[in-house]
Order: sequence, then C-alpha cells, then structure tokens
Amino acid sequence: MIIVNTVIGCTSSKEEFKLKEKQNLHNTVQEATNSSNIDTTLKVKDNNSNESEEKDKTSSALISNEIKTVYEPTSKSVLLGNSTCNYVYGGKVATDKEWQYFRLGILDKKVGICKIRNDNTQFTALGDGDIWDINVTDKYLYYIKRDNFGFLGGNIYRINKDGTGGTILLKGEYLQLMLIGDYLYFSKESDQKIYKMKKDGTGLKEFISDNCDTFLYDNGFIFTTFLIKNGDGGQNLVLAKYDIDNPNKKVIIAKNLPRSSNFGYLLRFFIFNHTIFYIDERDKHIYCMNGDGTALKKLNNIKVDTMLISQKGIIYCISNENIEAGSIIYSFGLDGKNVKKVFSGDYGYYYLTGIAGNYLYYETELGEGLVSDTGRIKIDGTDNEKLGDRFESN
Repeated sequence: MIIVNTVIGCTSSKEEFKLKEKQNLHNTVQEATNSSNIDTTLKVKDNNSNESEEKDKTSSALISNEIKTVYEPTSKSVLLGNSTCNYVYGGKVATDKEWQYFRLGILDKKVGICKIRNDNTQFTALGDGDIWDINVTDKYLYYIKRDNFGFLGGNIYRINKDGTGGTILLKGEYLQLMLIGDYLYFSKESDQKIYKMKKDGTGLKEFISDNCDTFLYDNGFIFTTFLIKNGDGGQNLVLAKYDIDNPNKKVIIAKNLPRSSNFGYLLRFFIFNHTIFYIDERDKHIYCMNGDGTALKKLNNIKVDTMLISQKGIIYCISNENIEAGSIIYSFGLDGKNVKKVFSGDYGYYYLTGIAGNYLYYETELGEGLVSDTGRIKIDGTDNEKLGDRFESN
C-alpha cells in the first residue's frame, strides 16, 4: 500500500495488457479495507538507496490544447492500494512494508497470487486463478478475478493477506480495480463507465459517465483517455482529468493523442511528479508533457515495448527491437538522459509488469499472446529468476 499527498494548485495529471487484449480497457474502482493503522508520514520511495534522484526538466514546443479552470482539492493524505505505475499493466504486482505480491503464470497455468518477503524468503502461493488489479491494505488484498474465459472483466474480491476469508464484493464483468482512500474505483466492460463503491462492497454508484479507457489517479484527480468526434467526421483521442471530489469538474488536458493502429487507443500512459509520460505505439518512443498538456517532447531515441517509473523517478524500459540481442533493459532519468544498460543477453521477449522494492517484474512472451512465465530481476540487473521455478520447488 502507498500513501501519497495531494497538493494544492497542481494541474498534473490496464492492464498489463498485452497489445492483443488491451482493447477498450477501462479502470475498475474498488475500495480497499477497513481504515488502517498506517503511518501517514510514510513517503513513497524505492528500497534501493543506490538509485540517483532525477528531476524531469521538460521544455519544448507547446502543443495547442483547450485548458479550462478547475477546482483544485485541498492538500490531504490519500491511501492507494498500489503504485500508479503498477496499475498501468493490470496491477499484477503490488507491495507493502514486508511483502511483495504478484500474479504468477506458468505457460497456460494461472497459479494466482503469490507473495514473497522483501528479504527474498517465505515464498507463498495464495492461489485463486486468473487474478488482476491487486490492491493491498494493512489487512486485505482486493483484486479482480476473471471466472469466464473470453471476458476481459471479472468479479471483485477481497481476501485476508494470508489467502483466507475470500469474499466476492461485486459480481460482474469489471476492470482495473483501484483503491483510492476509502473507495474502490473500477470500470464496467459493458459500458466503459467508471464506478465507485465503499471498501465493504456497499454504496455502488456511477462516478464518471464518459466512455473511458485506461485511468490513473494523481493528486486529487482521475486521469483517463477517451474518443471525441472531430470536424472531419472521425475521432480524436483526448486525455482528461476529473476532480476526485466532483467528477463533473472535467478538464481536457491534451487532444489528438497518438492512437495504436491495432486498437485506436493510447495503450499506456504514466503520471509522475505532475508530468505525463506515454509510449507512442507507432514509433515505440517515450514522450512526456507537463500536467497541463504543454511542453510535449520525445525523451530519447530508444524504442520501447514496456516501461516503468520507480518512486525515485528512474525510468526502466525493455526494448525488444533487436532479435539477435534479445531483450534489453535500460534505465534513464525523467529527462531521458543518463542512459544505462541494466540487463541484456536473454533471448526471450520480456515485458515489464510492475516494480516492487528493488525488483522489476516481467513476463516472457512466446508469441500469439502466450505467456511463458513470470519473472523478476533486481533494478541493478542481478538476480534474474523465473518465479515459476520457485513455485515448483516449494
């Protein structure tokens, strides 16, 4: 679980989604658990003290956007069930002060949730099948379980952190579950709207009526992309933010965002330090812009398949561009500089799925959407392991 502070006056701003699955994916909103005795002074940071802190200095040509005045909520501490970065790839990885939780897949076998201590001991399989969108609190895990083959959505569950006491909070085809404060937020596959309910599964109501795709939370706002009609009879992809306290207060941040040729949506965007980052699926480069949509720029010339941003502001990405070289993991600052090759030499296709403590989690792709295994590697490129091997040896 993570605690972040919302800040007055900021204008900043699923799933693991394989490109094959990520059509019109929306976020699911769920509320997490009973109010917890969490240290509200906790600051979001990685466990690795060797990472150098970088500040993003975006400066470039402005892009034209329609910006409206919006109410900015007052400063307050907010409990998130996972890091914003991990939500981008379907919440397959999460962490608290002691444990790392992750979805384990071995070929076509979906083991479910496993956990391991931050000191690399006590590997434990909690199970429960095809799990997505893990959220962690002091007492519970919240997640979505897909019970029906062929559907992107599933039921919303809550279990104790030891794997006992499973409860279905809401039945249906729901997507991208996100715990924000005392509420769970999520989207519904059938209508693509965003809903919210209390952590105990009561008080369900519609939150955003627009047909939304991927959504994230940052500094008192829900950010999401959706399509609007343009003057040429087509559609443009826009990024908007909604006040968490009053979703009727909406601001269009950026218009005419890049659309994937396969799905028509911006598949992955990230928010860090009031800056928006995204992968343009057309050229595979990372771009960033200010939280109000200005100062758009390309970070560097590295072609990227997946990326993550650590809580210290280090970007980690995987490039599968060179088949002969295999998957290469790079790291660099938020400005795209100080590029380092973290790992190379494995000839499987790696796709990053999340970050927890000092570890980057990934899956390997065998082609045609088949995932071979879940693995992890330290952020310095050491201790690469396939977690399925750990599971089989237990």
